[in-house]
Parts: sequence; C-alpha cells; structure tokens
Amino acid sequence: MHKGPAGIDRRGLSVLNGCRPLIDKNRARDPSRTMIPAIPGKEWTQPVAPMDNPYEKFMAAQISTTPPEKLILMCYDGIIKFCNRAIEACNQKKIEETHRNILRAQAIITELQVSLRMDAGEVAQNLDRLYDFLQNHLVEANLKKDPQKLRDVIEITSTLREGWAEACVKAAQPQPLRAV
Repeated sequence: MHKGPAGIDRRGLSVLNGCRPLIDKNRARDPSRTMIPAIPGKEWTQPVAPMDNPYEKFMAAQISTTPPEKLILMCYDGIIKFCNRAIEACNQKKIEETHRNILRAQAIITELQVSLRMDAGEVAQNLDRLYDFLQNHLVEANLKKDPQKLRDVIEITSTLREGWAEACVKAAQPQPLRAV
C-alpha cells in the first residue's frame, strides 16, 4: 500500500503523494455496498437499498468523478455549510434541525479523521488533535445549543480549507526539471 508523507492512507488523500480519495468511489458507484447497522450498537452488516433519489445519484456521480485533492475541499465546505445551517436553526430555536446539522458536520470530521495514518508523522498527529478539538466543540455546541462554538468550528475549518486549497494549487503547478 502506498503511504504518503502527509499521514493520509489510501482511503484519504494528499496532493503531496497522490493517494486515493477519502470517499470510497466503489461505494459511490455501487450503492448496495453501503452499509447500515443491523441492530443498534452492532456491526454494520446489511446493505442499503440502491439509490432511488436522483440527488443521491448525482452526488454519487460527483464524488466518483471528482479529483482526489478536491474531495478534501468538499469535506471542509460541508463542515462549514452544516455549521452555518446549525447556527441559523439555533437562532430560530429549531432544536432538531440544529442537532441534525451538527451531526452531519461531525460525520464529515469523523471521515477526515479516520482517513489519517497516525504512523505517518507529525502532520497526521496534529490534524488528529485538531479534528478531536473540532469534534469536542461540536458536541458542546450541540449540548448547549451555542452558536459561538459553531462559529469557532467554522473559523478553524475555513483556515484548514484555505491551507488545503493553497496546497492543491501548488501541487497542480508543473515542477521544474532538475539537472542531474
């Protein structure tokens, strides 16, 4: 298995080492491979019925055709989007909607976190700690329905997104040939 210096395994991605995308493209193409819990608290063992929703089909196609380095940007965008929606719902005292959006942001952070290869070095370890911090902030925001905690998550995620976008641009630039 190819292991990259940025601490992201083959399921993750890194513009530095050309790893595979965070989201399993085979699962996006074959929705029957998506799993749901058979019994709450048990392993994920039963396949979900194929996607009937056109939006889900579109999103699956988009994920399967998106360049790997852009998937991380999409994840950061998703965190920001769901935190903004949670702030709006919180301000309108829509508790269920606030909760649902916070959980969606947490799910994205979990995907980012599980794709890290902790043995790859300091970058992965620092990202893991940062993702833990974001998760804890989201849990507190959900418990207290605190929009400020959500704003903090948005600010940190925006900074991560800017850094990743800059790395993507630099990685896409042609490298000069070196004389031997």
